[in-house]
Amino acid sequence: MDRYALFGQAVSQSLSPRIHQRFAEQTQQSLTYTAQSVAPELFPQVLESFFATGGQGANITAPFKTVAARYVDQLTPAAQLGAVNTVLPLGDGRLLGDNGDGIGLVKDLQRQQLLLPGARILLIGAGGAARGILLPLLATQPAEVVLLNRTLATAAQLAAECTKLGPVKIAQPQRLHHGVFDLVIQATSARSLDALHPWLASLRWEAAACYDLNYQPNTTPFLQWARQQGASRLSDGLGMLVEQAAYAFQCWRQVLPSVEALLHTLRRELA
Repeated sequence: MDRYALFGQAVSQSLSPRIHQRFAEQTQQSLTYTAQSVAPELFPQVLESFFATGGQGANITAPFKTVAARYVDQLTPAAQLGAVNTVLPLGDGRLLGDNGDGIGLVKDLQRQQLLLPGARILLIGAGGAARGILLPLLATQPAEVVLLNRTLATAAQLAAECTKLGPVKIAQPQRLHHGVFDLVIQATSARSLDALHPWLASLRWEAAACYDLNYQPNTTPFLQWARQQGASRLSDGLGMLVEQAAYAFQCWRQVLPSVEALLHTLRRELA
Protein backbone atom coordinates (compact mmCIF):
# COMPACT_ATOMS: atom_id res chain seq x y z
CA MET A 1 0.00 0.00 0.00
CA ASP A 2 1.39 3.44 -0.95
CA ARG A 3 2.54 5.51 2.02
CA TYR A 4 2.00 9.24 2.58
CA ALA A 5 2.66 11.34 5.67
CA LEU A 6 2.43 14.73 7.31
CA PHE A 7 5.57 16.03 9.03
CA GLY A 8 5.50 18.82 11.62
CA GLN A 9 6.46 19.60 15.18
CA ALA A 10 3.10 19.02 16.88
CA VAL A 11 0.72 17.17 14.58
CA SER A 12 -0.83 14.49 16.80
CA GLN A 13 -4.23 16.19 16.63
CA SER A 14 -4.10 16.98 12.91
CA LEU A 15 -7.17 16.23 10.80
CA SER A 16 -5.03 15.48 7.75
CA PRO A 17 -4.94 11.65 8.18
CA ARG A 18 -8.74 11.59 8.46
CA ILE A 19 -9.12 13.85 5.41
CA HIS A 20 -6.84 11.79 3.19
CA GLN A 21 -8.43 8.54 4.29
CA ARG A 22 -11.85 9.95 3.30
CA PHE A 23 -10.41 11.08 -0.04
CA ALA A 24 -8.98 7.59 -0.60
CA GLU A 25 -12.33 5.95 0.11
CA GLN A 26 -14.13 8.45 -2.11
CA THR A 27 -11.81 7.86 -5.08
CA GLN A 28 -11.22 4.14 -4.42
CA GLN A 29 -7.48 4.58 -3.90
CA SER A 30 -5.35 2.25 -1.77
CA LEU A 31 -3.01 4.19 0.53
CA THR A 32 -2.05 5.02 4.09
CA TYR A 33 -1.48 8.52 5.49
CA THR A 34 0.02 9.21 8.92
CA ALA A 35 0.94 12.30 10.94
CA GLN A 36 4.46 12.31 12.39
CA SER A 37 5.78 14.82 14.92
CA VAL A 38 9.47 15.51 14.33
CA ALA A 39 12.13 17.28 16.37
CA PRO A 40 13.60 20.22 14.37
CA GLU A 41 17.11 18.82 14.31
CA LEU A 42 15.87 15.50 12.89
CA PHE A 43 13.58 16.78 10.14
CA PRO A 44 15.98 16.41 7.15
CA GLN A 45 16.96 12.88 8.15
CA VAL A 46 13.35 11.82 8.80
CA LEU A 47 12.16 13.17 5.44
CA GLU A 48 15.06 11.55 3.58
CA SER A 49 14.42 8.22 5.29
CA PHE A 50 10.71 8.35 4.49
CA PHE A 51 11.29 8.67 0.76
CA ALA A 52 14.29 6.31 0.75
CA THR A 53 12.05 3.58 2.16
CA GLY A 54 9.32 4.01 -0.43
CA GLY A 55 7.23 6.99 0.73
CA GLN A 56 5.15 8.32 -2.15
CA GLY A 57 4.39 11.84 -0.93
CA ALA A 58 4.56 14.12 2.08
CA ASN A 59 2.87 17.18 3.48
CA ILE A 60 4.94 19.63 5.52
CA THR A 61 3.60 21.91 8.21
CA ALA A 62 5.00 24.30 10.84
CA PRO A 63 7.80 24.91 11.48
CA PHE A 64 9.40 23.09 8.52
CA LYS A 65 7.94 24.69 5.37
CA THR A 66 10.94 26.93 4.68
CA VAL A 67 13.38 24.19 5.73
CA ALA A 68 11.76 21.81 3.25
CA ALA A 69 12.15 24.38 0.47
CA ARG A 70 15.91 24.35 1.03
CA TYR A 71 16.06 20.57 1.25
CA VAL A 72 14.21 19.50 -1.92
CA ASP A 73 15.94 19.37 -5.30
CA GLN A 74 13.42 21.36 -7.33
CA LEU A 75 10.64 23.88 -6.62
CA THR A 76 7.41 24.46 -8.53
CA PRO A 77 6.38 28.07 -9.32
CA ALA A 78 3.89 27.89 -6.42
CA ALA A 79 6.81 27.34 -4.01
CA GLN A 80 9.16 29.95 -5.48
CA LEU A 81 8.94 32.17 -2.39
CA GLY A 82 10.64 29.44 -0.38
CA ALA A 83 7.84 27.60 1.40
CA VAL A 84 6.92 23.97 0.69
CA ASN A 85 3.93 22.06 2.05
CA THR A 86 3.79 19.21 -0.50
CA VAL A 87 6.69 16.98 -1.54
CA LEU A 88 6.68 14.50 -4.44
CA PRO A 89 9.39 12.04 -5.52
CA LEU A 90 10.50 12.60 -9.12
CA GLY A 91 11.40 8.96 -9.68
CA ASP A 92 15.13 9.47 -10.02
CA GLY A 93 15.95 10.00 -6.37
CA ARG A 94 15.20 13.71 -6.46
CA LEU A 95 12.36 15.47 -4.61
CA LEU A 96 9.99 18.14 -5.92
CA GLY A 97 8.68 20.81 -3.54
CA ASP A 98 5.25 22.30 -4.18
CA ASN A 99 2.79 24.39 -2.17
CA GLY A 100 -0.99 24.12 -2.21
CA ASP A 101 -1.71 26.36 0.78
CA GLY A 102 -2.43 29.47 -1.24
CA ILE A 103 -4.56 27.59 -3.77
CA GLY A 104 -6.58 26.11 -0.91
CA LEU A 105 -6.93 29.49 0.79
CA VAL A 106 -8.15 31.29 -2.33
CA LYS A 107 -10.69 28.55 -3.10
CA ASP A 108 -12.07 28.76 0.43
CA LEU A 109 -12.19 32.57 0.41
CA GLN A 110 -14.00 32.57 -2.93
CA ARG A 111 -16.44 29.93 -1.69
CA GLN A 112 -17.35 32.25 1.17
CA GLN A 113 -17.29 35.38 -1.02
CA LEU A 114 -14.64 36.92 1.22
CA LEU A 115 -12.17 37.74 -1.57
CA LEU A 116 -12.80 40.02 -4.53
CA PRO A 117 -10.51 41.65 -7.12
CA GLY A 118 -9.39 45.08 -5.97
CA ALA A 119 -9.45 44.18 -2.26
CA ARG A 120 -7.07 45.71 0.27
CA ILE A 121 -5.59 42.80 2.22
CA LEU A 122 -3.70 42.93 5.51
CA LEU A 123 -1.54 39.81 5.89
CA ILE A 124 -0.35 39.31 9.47
CA GLY A 125 2.92 37.38 9.42
CA ALA A 126 5.84 36.99 7.03
CA GLY A 127 7.06 33.46 7.74
CA GLY A 128 6.50 30.14 6.01
CA ALA A 129 2.69 30.32 6.19
CA ALA A 130 2.62 33.79 4.62
CA ARG A 131 5.12 32.79 1.93
CA GLY A 132 2.93 29.83 1.02
CA ILE A 133 -0.22 31.86 0.36
CA LEU A 134 1.08 35.15 -1.05
CA LEU A 135 1.43 34.25 -4.74
CA PRO A 136 -2.12 32.90 -5.19
CA LEU A 137 -3.44 35.94 -3.30
CA LEU A 138 -1.63 38.25 -5.72
CA ALA A 139 -3.08 36.30 -8.65
CA THR A 140 -6.57 37.43 -7.58
CA GLN A 141 -5.49 41.01 -8.42
CA PRO A 142 -5.93 42.78 -5.09
CA ALA A 143 -5.39 46.53 -4.86
CA GLU A 144 -2.57 45.76 -2.44
CA VAL A 145 -1.34 43.27 0.13
CA VAL A 146 0.09 44.90 3.25
CA LEU A 147 2.45 42.80 5.38
CA LEU A 148 2.39 43.28 9.14
CA ASN A 149 5.02 41.38 11.09
CA ARG A 150 6.56 41.62 14.54
CA THR A 151 10.02 41.73 12.95
CA LEU A 152 9.97 44.48 10.34
CA ALA A 153 13.09 43.24 8.56
CA THR A 154 11.45 39.87 7.84
CA ALA A 155 8.44 41.58 6.25
CA ALA A 156 10.74 43.86 4.27
CA GLN A 157 12.65 40.87 2.89
CA LEU A 158 9.45 39.14 1.76
CA ALA A 159 8.12 42.34 0.18
CA ALA A 160 11.42 42.80 -1.69
CA GLU A 161 11.12 39.28 -3.12
CA CYS A 162 7.66 40.21 -4.46
CA THR A 163 8.71 43.44 -6.18
CA LYS A 164 7.90 42.11 -9.66
CA LEU A 165 5.05 39.84 -8.59
CA GLY A 166 2.43 42.27 -7.33
CA PRO A 167 1.54 45.20 -5.06
CA VAL A 168 3.05 44.11 -1.73
CA LYS A 169 3.80 46.74 0.92
CA ILE A 170 5.10 46.78 4.48
CA ALA A 171 2.86 48.00 7.29
CA GLN A 172 4.35 50.44 9.76
CA PRO A 173 2.51 49.42 12.97
CA GLN A 174 2.35 52.95 14.33
CA ARG A 175 0.61 54.10 11.12
CA LEU A 176 -2.25 51.58 11.21
CA HIS A 177 -4.51 53.95 13.15
CA HIS A 178 -8.04 53.73 11.66
CA GLY A 179 -6.70 51.67 8.74
CA VAL A 180 -9.39 50.11 6.53
CA PHE A 181 -8.93 46.66 4.95
CA ASP A 182 -11.39 44.44 3.12
CA LEU A 183 -9.69 41.28 4.35
CA VAL A 184 -7.39 40.54 7.30
CA ILE A 185 -5.54 37.20 7.17
CA GLN A 186 -3.84 35.88 10.29
CA ALA A 187 -0.78 33.79 9.36
CA THR A 188 1.50 33.96 12.37
CA SER A 189 2.08 32.37 15.75
CA ALA A 190 0.06 33.28 18.82
CA ARG A 191 3.13 34.80 20.49
CA SER A 192 3.84 37.07 17.53
CA LEU A 193 0.18 38.03 17.27
CA ASP A 194 0.00 39.02 20.93
CA ALA A 195 2.84 41.49 20.37
CA LEU A 196 0.86 43.12 17.52
CA HIS A 197 -2.46 43.48 19.34
CA PRO A 198 -1.83 47.10 20.42
CA TRP A 199 -1.35 48.13 16.78
CA LEU A 200 -4.14 45.97 15.39
CA ALA A 201 -6.70 47.31 17.85
CA SER A 202 -6.72 50.66 16.04
CA LEU A 203 -8.00 49.20 12.74
CA ARG A 204 -11.59 49.66 11.60
CA TRP A 205 -12.56 46.06 12.21
CA GLU A 206 -16.22 46.48 11.30
CA ALA A 207 -15.17 46.92 7.67
CA ALA A 208 -13.01 43.80 7.43
CA ALA A 209 -13.56 40.12 6.80
CA CYS A 210 -11.19 38.12 9.03
CA TYR A 211 -9.59 34.79 8.18
CA ASP A 212 -7.34 32.72 10.47
CA LEU A 213 -5.20 30.09 8.75
CA ASN A 214 -5.51 28.02 11.92
CA TYR A 215 -8.56 26.01 12.95
CA GLN A 216 -9.85 24.49 16.18
CA PRO A 217 -13.22 23.62 17.74
CA ASN A 218 -15.53 26.61 18.20
CA THR A 219 -13.17 29.46 17.25
CA THR A 220 -9.53 30.51 17.32
CA PRO A 221 -8.15 33.09 19.77
CA PHE A 222 -7.55 35.54 16.90
CA LEU A 223 -11.12 35.29 15.62
CA GLN A 224 -12.49 35.66 19.14
CA TRP A 225 -10.35 38.77 19.61
CA ALA A 226 -11.38 40.18 16.21
CA ARG A 227 -15.05 39.74 17.11
CA GLN A 228 -14.45 41.73 20.28
CA GLN A 229 -12.99 44.51 18.13
CA GLY A 230 -16.18 44.66 16.04
CA ALA A 231 -15.52 42.26 13.16
CA SER A 232 -18.52 40.19 12.10
CA ARG A 233 -17.34 38.20 9.04
CA LEU A 234 -15.08 35.53 10.52
CA SER A 235 -13.66 32.28 9.17
CA ASP A 236 -11.03 29.79 10.30
CA GLY A 237 -8.69 27.73 8.12
CA LEU A 238 -10.58 24.43 8.00
CA GLY A 239 -11.74 25.04 4.43
CA MET A 240 -8.19 25.89 3.40
CA LEU A 241 -6.93 22.69 5.05
CA VAL A 242 -9.36 20.51 3.12
CA GLU A 243 -8.74 22.32 -0.18
CA GLN A 244 -4.95 22.10 0.06
CA ALA A 245 -5.27 18.43 0.99
CA ALA A 246 -7.33 17.87 -2.17
CA TYR A 247 -4.62 19.64 -4.18
CA ALA A 248 -1.89 17.42 -2.70
CA PHE A 249 -4.01 14.30 -3.24
CA GLN A 250 -4.40 15.20 -6.92
CA CYS A 251 -0.64 15.80 -7.26
CA TRP A 252 0.07 12.36 -5.81
CA ARG A 253 -2.80 10.28 -7.25
CA GLN A 254 -3.81 12.22 -10.42
CA VAL A 255 -7.44 12.39 -9.28
CA LEU A 256 -9.15 15.38 -7.66
CA PRO A 257 -11.48 14.44 -4.78
CA SER A 258 -14.63 16.36 -3.90
CA VAL A 259 -14.33 18.56 -0.81
CA GLU A 260 -17.82 19.91 -0.10
CA ALA A 261 -19.39 16.94 1.70
CA LEU A 262 -16.23 16.25 3.69
CA LEU A 263 -15.92 19.89 4.74
CA HIS A 264 -19.50 19.90 6.04
CA THR A 265 -18.87 16.64 7.91
CA LEU A 266 -15.72 17.99 9.57
CA ARG A 267 -17.53 21.19 10.58
CA ARG A 268 -20.19 19.14 12.34
CA GLU A 269 -17.61 16.94 14.04
CA LEU A 270 -15.56 19.92 15.28
CA ALA A 271 -18.69 21.60 16.61
